[in-house]
This record gives sequence, C-alpha cells and structure tokens, in this order.
Amino acid sequence: FAAEYEAIWGETPSYLAAAQFAALCSLSQAIESAASLHPWDVAARLRNTSLYEFYADISFGPTGQVAMQTVIVQSPAASDNVTKPQVVYPYQEATARFIFPKPTWA
Repeated sequence: FAAEYEAIWGETPSYLAAAQFAALCSLSQAIESAASLHPWDVAARLRNTSLYEFYADISFGPTGQVAMQTVIVQSPAASDNVTKPQVVYPYQEATARFIFPKPTWA
C-alpha cells in the first residue's frame, strides 16, 4: 500500500490514508457480497463483514459500528529520553502513563 501510494502521490501515506483505504475495502466487499448498491442491503452485509487488511482486522457490531479497539498514543516530553510516541490506552498495553493536563511545553 505505502509503495503504491508514494508512487502516485509522491509522499508517505498517513495513518488516515491507510484507515480510509481499509474502510473502502470493507465497503467494496460488502457491496460485492450484497450484489446491490441499496444502503439497507450493503449495511446488512457490513454487519457480517470480517476482513483482514494490512491496517487492521475489520469487523462491525450489530449497530454497524466498527468493532475495533482504539489505541491512544501520547508524544513524549522533550526532556524524556524517549523518542517515539507511547501507548497510554488500553491500560493493559500501555507503555507510559497518560499525562493530563497538557504539559506547558506542548
């Protein structure tokens, strides 16, 4: 994905580009599976979608919301010896403590 994106657009894709591509893959799979463009048919197929994409395992719950856990990262303080953003949620996967309120340097 990244190489093809860079070839077309001349820049490295952001995580949003990857997320949007994965979302469109799920939608196209649902449309093909429904053999219809009618919103109710496509929505019903989306609820039963289970798709593994480079971005994530994609599936949807009964309400149609994506059933994917959110990961929240926080950039380290300039004074820390850490150079990469740290996971602060979910707590069981956290690599750093969530800092709130926002530090004065941010």
